[in-house]
Amino acid sequence: MLTLQRKEGEIITVTHNGETLDIYVSLIKNNSVKLSFDAPESFEIWRDEVEEIQPESG
Repeated sequence: MLTLQRKEGEIITVTHNGETLDIYVSLIKNNSVKLSFDAPESFEIWRDEVEEIQPESG
């Protein structure tokens, strides 16, 4: 696991199989962090609590 500290307005860039995901720290307020994601449509981005309730496909 990689742990990073970022300030509001900073960006983390992840590249996988030639595709790039940019994660923006949009807002830090009251013990909460707002993240914005810029990625190609081929990236699937899930929150853990939402993924747990998704029905199985098949």
